[in-house]
Amino acid sequence: MPSSTDISGWRGCSSRRHRRSHSVSTPAQVSGGQLFFEFDAPEAFISPQLFAVNPRGDMIYSVKLDMRLSLDPDTQEVVVALGERLICRCSIRTGKSFNYEIDNDISANELREASDFYLLGDNIAVLITYNPENYHLSQYVLVLNESTEKALLTVKRTVTLPALSSDLTIGMGLLDEGFVLAAGHAGPDGENQQVVGHLIAADPLKASLLPNKDITPMIRQFERFLRKHDPDLQVFPSGILAERNGLTFLLKSREYDLFETTIVGRATFNPSGSRVLCKLMPLDNRSVLFSRLLCIRHLRQVCHRDDNIWITIISSDFAQLNSWKWKIYLSLLLYIIKLVTLILRFVLWMRRIDHGISLYLYMKFLRWIFGPSMIPTTAPPPAFSMYGLDMKSRKFRRVPIEPKMFTMENTFVSYPLAIDCDRTGGVITTELGSSLKINYFPSQNAPLSLCKLAEHSVYRYFPAFEKSPLLRRSVGQLNWDLI
Repeated sequence: MPSSTDISGWRGCSSRRHRRSHSVSTPAQVSGGQLFFEFDAPEAFISPQLFAVNPRGDMIYSVKLDMRLSLDPDTQEVVVALGERLICRCSIRTGKSFNYEIDNDISANELREASDFYLLGDNIAVLITYNPENYHLSQYVLVLNESTEKALLTVKRTVTLPALSSDLTIGMGLLDEGFVLAAGHAGPDGENQQVVGHLIAADPLKASLLPNKDITPMIRQFERFLRKHDPDLQVFPSGILAERNGLTFLLKSREYDLFETTIVGRATFNPSGSRVLCKLMPLDNRSVLFSRLLCIRHLRQVCHRDDNIWITIISSDFAQLNSWKWKIYLSLLLYIIKLVTLILRFVLWMRRIDHGISLYLYMKFLRWIFGPSMIPTTAPPPAFSMYGLDMKSRKFRRVPIEPKMFTMENTFVSYPLAIDCDRTGGVITTELGSSLKINYFPSQNAPLSLCKLAEHSVYRYFPAFEKSPLLRRSVGQLNWDLI
């Protein structure tokens, strides 16, 4: 769960003039969003471990692993038992889905180390696992066969990344160029951890044509540049984004881990030599709400493709905390806790007389008022926000989406929203649960084609055209699924 607001971090950041946040009176929004019809979710899309989108952006995929601990009757040791092991493919327009059972050649221990998942084609998936004990990153190429309903393992490739020990993140910015980025921390936990990165062939069959590239020296050169020009900032693994001509760096403050929304870093290759050209570029963050209070731990998902960066944030609801209602409540909170404690002492003393009846009723009352924790809440439920960063205009835009909050017995659990990019840089957002609510937001630097706009208009306003192959054939539209 997101933690409480770091007020000291806000004060430290606000004293720097060039970090001053802009007004948010007229926030810019991502335009051109497309909403698809809501439909019942396949079983594999209810609390899946991994989520991905195919390159065209018309299919969503999930990996669902039913893992549980069991006792081996022979050795009496606790082992990981694996029930369902499924990959599900679902059309974002029709809701039609197919389940594929993952090949049994991949063991339960290997699946337990699954870190990410991406698509090379509609029926070719790659599952990535990472074992931090021996620094092994493995890629499993799975062919989705509809006739056998199996995800068949065709190729397994394992590479050793000896410098990467924790916080593995996989970046898909160069997936169309044949690479994925593996970034993380090197060394033991602590303040002196270093960020490392490697470019790995996305398709293991092309590993001989696309050898691994260690981009750690490039990261080091940018870090030296950053220490010279702004020593208060530093890079972090999930903020390293690979592009065709170099790397883009989202930044954070060194002291308080605050997410920096006013500056982004870039390191590009110098064609005339081995040196890296580094620079800092200002960002327009007027659309980012409470930008000076956002920490790195508030960033939940980051996806990137073709100069489009999409970020989801779950943070404290600073707007409610700043309201008079919560100001009065927090000022009275100490007295409320004292009152709850005094009554608790009294009902504990009453146990000798009523044999615990008053204590039982008091616990029921506290559970009804405050939820399962039976203690007063100290903050409103966290708030969700999503932003798109266009690297061509260097401007944040707010994504107009408000997913439902998933709660259990009045206790916040999460916002079950998954995102991923297609090859154009557009993003698909999927609210996971008993039903799927899917939105598509196009690339911020390239408008949708007239064909795509017409297709979605027909889909939304003429449902019969979507459901009837005979009607589509009568107007000459034979390849509806391939538009």
